[in-house]
Amino acid sequence: MSWCVGLYKLQVNGNAIS
Repeated sequence: MSWCVGLYKLQVNGNAIS
């Protein structure tokens, strides 16, 4: 599965929000 993509998206979203 592409769980890495989910974590990557979460990290990108967190960086974008911060």
